[in-house]
Amino acid sequence: MEIITFLTVTIKEILMEYGLWQISLAVTVPILAFVSPKLINAIANLLNAMK
Repeated sequence: MEIITFLTVTIKEILMEYGLWQISLAVTVPILAFVSPKLINAIANLLNAMK
């Protein structure tokens, strides 16, 4: 697990240093925007089913 943590931190620092976080953000935001409504609908459906 320590190696994975180290790699994650290193990758994050590289991304931040080279401004690639902007690219990853540009990719992540639309995915979240696309997935979030589906998640919200699924949760709402579950709550309605439990009533």
